[in-house]
Amino acid sequence: MKHIFSSSAPIQIVDVGASAIEDKPVYDSLVDDGLARVTGFEPAPEEFERLKDLASESRRYLPYALGDGTEQTLHVCQAPGMTSLFEPDMDHLSHFHGFEDWAKVVDRLPIQTYRLDDLAEIESIDFLKIDTQGAEHQIIDNGREKISEAVALHIELSFKPLYYGERPFGEVDILLGDLGFVLHTITEAKQRAFRPMIFNNSIYEGRHHIQQVDAVYIKDFQTFSALPPEKLRHLGALMHYCYASWDLAHLALQRHDEQTGGDLAPQYMKALS
Repeated sequence: MKHIFSSSAPIQIVDVGASAIEDKPVYDSLVDDGLARVTGFEPAPEEFERLKDLASESRRYLPYALGDGTEQTLHVCQAPGMTSLFEPDMDHLSHFHGFEDWAKVVDRLPIQTYRLDDLAEIESIDFLKIDTQGAEHQIIDNGREKISEAVALHIELSFKPLYYGERPFGEVDILLGDLGFVLHTITEAKQRAFRPMIFNNSIYEGRHHIQQVDAVYIKDFQTFSALPPEKLRHLGALMHYCYASWDLAHLALQRHDEQTGGDLAPQYMKALS
């Protein structure tokens, strides 16, 4: 597989909100196989210090907050995973177990934000991951030029905003559609239990209300033939390594072969079998 997906340039991954508090990043296997390089952004000071220990030749981290280029406020929450440029909407969050503690703002830090399109450190993007607790629309809207070059995005989105100023799933979906992307899959639906009921002494049981999802977007598959061969190879690698979307990886390689006269698609089918 490494041979099939190797190309003249590594896959350029940008991870916005690269905090190490979650599970291993979905792109880790790509980096481990030498197929990708990562630039991560994390403005929360404590989380950035943890990330610095992970830096290597293929991973770099910058303490920037991405946004619209204005000075804003970083709302540091009791749970690091809730820290955001926006104030948590406690009227909404208080309906669910845990958030009265997790979303409690313990510090407010003035912070300069940067437009993705203005960052000299990012020359190109193949894959964009955004987990910024509400600032997704703002980041995308101020990074249209560079994001348009990407072939896939992985974004955490809320159906009903959890923060004041956050844009819901539907508005982000429309914005990405304008940039040529379509929804490919949902990798995780984050469900919450309503207060006050508790099942089996656990706030994690009996929950069915979908609060957030991790959504994967790709360049519209009807336009694959217009993508450069290298981009198609990168897309195939992302779909294979990160999501086991073998059919989509194969389609990308087919379009690659049509342009180059290669045989990566049959090689891929043989390797899969």
